[in-house]
Amino acid sequence: MMPRSIDVDLRAVVTRFVYNMWNGLVEPSLLSHLNYRQVLNDEPSAAEQIVAVFLNVLTLDKDGHVTNAREAEVRAAQYLRSYCEPAYEVDPPFQQAELMRHVYGRPSSGPMP
Repeated sequence: MMPRSIDVDLRAVVTRFVYNMWNGLVEPSLLSHLNYRQVLNDEPSAAEQIVAVFLNVLTLDKDGHVTNAREAEVRAAQYLRSYCEPAYEVDPPFQQAELMRHVYGRPSSGPMP
């Protein structure tokens, strides 16, 4: 059985999200007043968690196409804002499934910083 590849739509959505995250363009209505790029540089676990929230919220249809990229980005932005501003109240509150980090248990192809 051939391994199934990731749909081009999913690749594009994830690539765009990571691009936006590292360029300070994630959900400006929630984050434009924050210098969150510096936070992501100084605290890599925050970057890991925002990507985890984005991917945990993302859903696909039966053909593997993304159905809720905007919702996933908003939830990731809410997480990042709450990380940077602890007084910010996320509405609705996060469900545990949105915050889960999934451990990759295979050896990596090289060291990670």
